[in-house]
Formats: sequence, structure tokens, C-alpha cells
Amino acid sequence: MITFECKRCGKCCQGETWLRNLIDESDIEKWKKLNRNDILKYVCACSRFIDPDNKMPWKKQNCPFLEFHNGQASCRIYDVRPKICKRFPINECEDSKCSEKFHLHNWLWNGNCEASKKFKIDMVRVIENDLEKQTKLNSDV
Repeated sequence: MITFECKRCGKCCQGETWLRNLIDESDIEKWKKLNRNDILKYVCACSRFIDPDNKMPWKKQNCPFLEFHNGQASCRIYDVRPKICKRFPINECEDSKCSEKFHLHNWLWNGNCEASKKFKIDMVRVIENDLEKQTKLNSDV
């Protein structure tokens, strides 16, 4: 079985392309039910992160909930983090024409994530083993 083992590098929460614009409506509803105004003040009606001071789109490099302790990334809202963060590195497909419900997040292919290197290697090994078994089965026929 392939498992994704987060290295707590925090890269998924930093830079120009972190997951800032992928808040699900169910995340917002959950935060409302829990009265998590500490989170909701960063979210606008269009389900995007905003700067609570000026109500403009969040332009800062890091997620507002990212912290570092002894060089390791942590999330201040880990227990109620958005769905996209919980599922990482898997991303739910939003294309209604796609036959797949989930995809591996682009970050894995772009090399932005420290843990992705091992994850990709493990995936390739599983595929290679399956191909090898299939080839052996076909040659035995």
C-alpha cells in the first residue's frame, strides 16, 4: 500500500500557488457551526481567503494559519482545516466530464512538496510491479 508521509515542510502552505483558493462551501459551513470567527474573518463570500484588515484577496505568501516550530510546519487550525488540506495530496476532480473522482494534486508532479518524491517513487514501483506481473501472466499463456 502506498502512503503519503508528510515531512512538515510547509511548502503546500507557502508561495504563489499554495492552496489558498480552494476552500469548499462545506468548510465554511463547518466553521460557521463551530463559531470559528477566527477562521471566518479570513474568508469572503466567494470562498476565497481575504486579508481581514482590508477585505482584499489574500496576497501574502503564506497561509494565515501556517506556523513553524523548530523548523517544522504546523497548522493553527489543523483540527478543522479545509477539505483540500485534509485530502492532500489527493484532490477532488471538479470537471463533471471527467470519469475520475479524485486526482493526485499538481503539487506532486511539480516537485513542490518534500514528501512527494518518495510518494512518486512508491507509485512507480507499484506500477512497475503490476506491469511485471501482467507481463509474466501474458507470457505464461
